[in-house]
Amino acid sequence: MTKPKPYRAIPIDGTEFVYGWYVFHEKHYIFESEWISSKDSILGAAIEVQPSTIGQQVDLKDKDGKEIYEGSRICHGGVKYTIEWNEDIAGFEYRAEAWSKDQHSWSLTCDIACECSIIGNVHKEEKP
Repeated sequence: MTKPKPYRAIPIDGTEFVYGWYVFHEKHYIFESEWISSKDSILGAAIEVQPSTIGQQVDLKDKDGKEIYEGSRICHGGVKYTIEWNEDIAGFEYRAEAWSKDQHSWSLTCDIACECSIIGNVHKEEKP
């Protein structure tokens, strides 16, 4: 059995990303610490998050040692890419931002990850 992957998301109040374990129980939550679930409730330090901002860690790091998440924007060889989940291959891929959704995507591998730099994410503006 593999360990669950950490997630990140932006709380409904629009602050910075929170990191932890994702749970859906009528609403979307990130738990930054341990939690307990029962039939009727979830107990713990739950932070309600915006569903569209939930991203799973891909279990790879960029060349600076930063964790890569679904929704991260990376630069490799001067080209900008977005990290996305592809259901058809059951894996993460990097897609060139300059081309259409149906073109130019590749499976994200450790050899690419360790050569790229994270330049932002699809949910927050890049800081100059």
